Amino acid sequence: MLVQELENAQSQDQRCVDELCKVFEGAAAAAKKSRRDFREDNLFTSAELDWFSRNSYNVALKMCTVWKAEATLRMVQACSTVSKIAGEFKKTFTADCHKFIDLYPFDNSAERDSDLSLRRLFCDFLGCCLLTALARAEDMIEDQLQYYLTLRKTMGDFRTLVKQQLPKLEGGAKSDLMRKYSCLVAFDFEAAARLKAWASLEDLISSYCGDDSLYGIMADIVLASEAPTEVIIATLQRIVNRVWLRDTDNIERLARWIRCLLSLALSSNVEMAENLIDQIISIAKNAQKKTNPYPMEELEWVATTTFNRAVDFYCTSQDAICRRWAAKAMSVADLSDDDRRLHRLLQEKYLGLTWDR
Repeated sequence: MLVQELENAQSQDQRCVDELCKVFEGAAAAAKKSRRDFREDNLFTSAELDWFSRNSYNVALKMCTVWKAEATLRMVQACSTVSKIAGEFKKTFTADCHKFIDLYPFDNSAERDSDLSLRRLFCDFLGCCLLTALARAEDMIEDQLQYYLTLRKTMGDFRTLVKQQLPKLEGGAKSDLMRKYSCLVAFDFEAAARLKAWASLEDLISSYCGDDSLYGIMADIVLASEAPTEVIIATLQRIVNRVWLRDTDNIERLARWIRCLLSLALSSNVEMAENLIDQIISIAKNAQKKTNPYPMEELEWVATTTFNRAVDFYCTSQDAICRRWAAKAMSVADLSDDDRRLHRLLQEKYLGLTWDR
C-alpha cells in the first residue's frame, strides 16, 4: 500500500509525505523496542525488517529530487537501524533506514551481511548529501551547524564501513564507491571548516589518498573559511606537500596554491615564506624535466615579490637577510624561460644597492 501510495499523484502532498515518513519511523521505533526488550515474540521477522529497510531506502532514493530535503532525510534516517542484534544490543544510529539495518539479527549469511553494509553505505552517502544541502540553505546559524555536526557523525560511520567494503569490491563497483567517498570527504571538510574544527582539517588531508582534484576543493574551502591565518597557512602547506609528493602533472594548480600560501606567509611568517621559496625552486627544477613546466608568470611573480621583500629588508638595515632573499629571487628568475631577462634586471637592481651606509 505504501509503494502504491507513492505512485499516486497525490503522494507529493506534504501531509501524505509526512504520513509515509511517520509510518516508517514508527515501524523502526517498534522494531527497535521489540529487540531491546528481548521479546520472544518479536514483532518483526528478518524478512519484514528487510522489507522496511529496502523500501525506506528505495523511497528516499526515488523521491530525493521531488520531496523536500527534510522529508527525504527522514526516510534515509528510517532505513538504517536494522543491523545485527542477537543477545546484546549496540548503540543505534539515528537514521530510519539506518534504524532498520541496525536491528537485523546476527544470524545473517555473509551475502546478506555484505548487502546490508552496502545499503548502509548508500544510506550514509545520501544522508550526507541531504545534510549538506540543508546546511547550505539554512539561514539560522545554530541549525546550520547542527546539520554539519550530524553530517560529520554520519561520515564517521561511512568511513568505518567503506574500509570494510573496499577490499571486497573490484572494477566499477569499487571505483563508484571511491567516487562517493571522495565526495563525502569534501563535505566532511566543509563541515569541519564551518564548525571551526581546525585540527580536523589537517587530519582529513593526511588521511585522504584519492583523486588530486579534491585537494583543490579543500584549498578553496579553507581560503573562504573564518580560519585564523596560521591555520590557513598550515592547511595550504599540507595540501601543497601532499600534491607535490604525489608527483602531480597539474603544476598550474599547484603553483596557484603556492602563490596564495606565499602571500599569506610573507605577511605573518617570514621563516616559512623563505622555506617555501626554496620549495618553489625545487619544484620548478623538477618540472623542467617534464612536459609541463612551472608556469612562467608564476615564477616571475615569485621572483619579483621575493626581490621586493629583499629591498624591504635592505631599507631596515637587515643586510644579511636582504642578500639571502635577493639571491633566492635571482635563482627563481633564472628558472623562467625568458632568456634570463628578469634575472639580469634583478641583478642590475641588486648591484645598484649601496652597502656602506
